[in-house]
Amino acid sequence: MDLSGGFLRKAQRLPASVILGRAKALAAQWEAEQRAGPAINDCADRADFASLLLASSLRSEPCLLPPSSAPQAFAQLRERWPQAFVLQQLPPLSAPSDDEPPTLEGLASRSFTSGSTGLPQPVDKSWKGLLGLAECIRQLSADWGLEQPEAVATVPPQHTFGLEFSVVMPLFAGWWVACERPFHVPEVASSLQQLSRPGLLITTPVHLRTLLASTAKLPPLQMVLSATAPLSLEEARQAELSLGCPLREIYGCTETGGVATRRTVEGPEWTLMPGLQFGNSGLLQGAHLPPDSRLPDRLEILGAQRFRLLGRPEGMLKLGGKRSSVQAVQQALLSIPGVLDAEVGLLPGRERPAALVQAPELGAAQIRQALAERIDPVFIPRPLRLQPGKLPRNSTGKLTRAAFEAAFKP
Repeated sequence: MDLSGGFLRKAQRLPASVILGRAKALAAQWEAEQRAGPAINDCADRADFASLLLASSLRSEPCLLPPSSAPQAFAQLRERWPQAFVLQQLPPLSAPSDDEPPTLEGLASRSFTSGSTGLPQPVDKSWKGLLGLAECIRQLSADWGLEQPEAVATVPPQHTFGLEFSVVMPLFAGWWVACERPFHVPEVASSLQQLSRPGLLITTPVHLRTLLASTAKLPPLQMVLSATAPLSLEEARQAELSLGCPLREIYGCTETGGVATRRTVEGPEWTLMPGLQFGNSGLLQGAHLPPDSRLPDRLEILGAQRFRLLGRPEGMLKLGGKRSSVQAVQQALLSIPGVLDAEVGLLPGRERPAALVQAPELGAAQIRQALAERIDPVFIPRPLRLQPGKLPRNSTGKLTRAAFEAAFKP
């Protein structure tokens, strides 16, 4: 473990060793208070989140990472874990640095699927998996020329991508990540401005599109890392041109974490992270992965470490003897000038896709006409509903199935 990184709280540096000392003090405090249940970690501040994550592990109790900050989400967790307690921020703790790396074993966290394909389901994360992935990313960082980078992340730490890249990496792999989670463009610009050198931006396609649509100028960047949904070639090119730095995507899922990367402007193929490879029947093999790990998407495997992403099985479309995918239709929508955001999916009992679109300067007929130039007309969404404002996405930029279906109800 490398404790040379940590967190940035404006001008203050909070080394990983200080976070570890704080976690030990917090675990001792809970012991004195005789707290028995697991902690629901809803901390937005990454240093608080990391302290709580480690304190829970020191008590041999995995953190519960809520799928959202809605009271209903907490109530659902308490139904299953009645003694669970919610923490959204930590009081100041006077804790000394602790340079002795902790022995972390067993479960680190219990997170939940986003609900985009149904009800949230618990997914356990082990320290073996998180620390193994940190080593994979550390090796990639060297290849990318990132040496103890300073970073700003727009993704929350409760999300798998945020947990791995904005919490585990500063704790154990030498990265420095800002504590806050900026959302609006001026906030992102301000956070990047406080870094001591051109930084790494850890973000999602939805946040990235918002940044690119803004006229605000961001400080110089060293690199952009994007995950949660694939970007099109056009979007990647625009991002690299506008932001003046390489953009790399991370591919993975809640169950495995990040497993592959690509620089999208160089081609559509993905490369598995160091130490990972495909085994028999497309199973994913790696020392830190659970046995028989399988990715949920349809893949065209091109070798032991390379593949092309074809889309999710439930997102495949077959109409009139022709084949496409929800992802292909969504990318076509997003390529239309004037479309700020779009989500494509299937409504219950229908074979033709539906689309929810944010395009304040366009009408539905204009969008359908532009789509007809990009995809086979049989796949043009019906219904295609224009959203007056922003799409009802959650904190990680995803639109749950329930929210998507609700948008089409009378």
